[in-house]
Amino acid sequence: PRFNAFGNLMGLALIAFGFATSSREEPLWDKEPRFYAAVALPCLGGLLAALALSWCCGLDAPQRVAVTVETSYQNTGIALTLALASFPEAERSAAAGVPLFYGLVETVVLPLFLLCAWRLGLTYAPPRDPLLQVLARSYQ
Repeated sequence: PRFNAFGNLMGLALIAFGFATSSREEPLWDKEPRFYAAVALPCLGGLLAALALSWCCGLDAPQRVAVTVETSYQNTGIALTLALASFPEAERSAAAGVPLFYGLVETVVLPLFLLCAWRLGLTYAPPRDPLLQVLARSYQ
C-alpha cells in the first residue's frame, strides 16, 4: 500500500511536470484543430477496431468490452516520460502535448464507452442496477 501511494504520487508529479513543460512554448490548448483530431483518432479508431474485431472473433459481449478496454487504454506515462527524455529542449514542449492530450481523450472516451456498454447490457453488471452499486460491486 505504501509503495502504491508513492507510485501514484510520482505519476501525478510526472503529469504535472509534463503539463508545465508543454505549457511553456507550445501550450496544449493552443494547437491547430488537426492536432487534436490526429491525436484523438488512434484512441477512437482503436476502440472501434477492437470492438469490431472481438465481435468478428465471436467473443461474448463482456469479453468484447474487456478486449476493447485492454487494447484501447495506453500507458501515457511511459509516452510522456519518453517525450520529455528523448526530445531536445526546444521540441520538448510540443512532444509532451501528444501524450497529455491522448491521456485526456482516454480519460473521457473509455468511461463513456464503459457506461454505454453497461447500459446496453454488454457487461456482467445488470443495466438496471444503480451506477454506484455497479462501481462498488464485483460481478465476476
